[in-house]
Amino acid sequence: MNMHCKICSKDVSPEKEVACDLCKQFVHSVCSGLSRLETQCLKSKDRRITFYCPECTDFKLQLKNMHTLTKLVQDLRDEVDALKKKAGHRVEEDVYETERVVQELLDRERRKENIVLFNVAEINAGSRSDQVNGDVTICKEVLSILDISLDNSI
Repeated sequence: MNMHCKICSKDVSPEKEVACDLCKQFVHSVCSGLSRLETQCLKSKDRRITFYCPECTDFKLQLKNMHTLTKLVQDLRDEVDALKKKAGHRVEEDVYETERVVQELLDRERRKENIVLFNVAEINAGSRSDQVNGDVTICKEVLSILDISLDNSI
């Protein structure tokens, strides 16, 4: 079977030429662009250099670029995940704070006509209506002591 140079497509003799370390196809020494010393090193049994044909060199470069891009994409994914986590945590905090403020405003609205008396014991016995009547009686007594007139609508 005749073998052909990967670069010029002419016949090659495997024992005289160099093979690509990636695709294993042969290339004429002249077509490879290697020096005579590099060609001799590639043919030695304990060689320490590698040879890649132009196609495989491009492929290795593309693989290296792909690895770099893959790493960059992973780094960006990690950054986006961190931002999502941070934003999610912040959103939860904002929702909690908003709920707390709304609840406070509702409580203030509900109590806007309340009177707060300190150091007066609460009436906890009886029905709710008994408790309200007891609170009203205490308020009237305090207002009377302070000499504040009160209409009788309470």
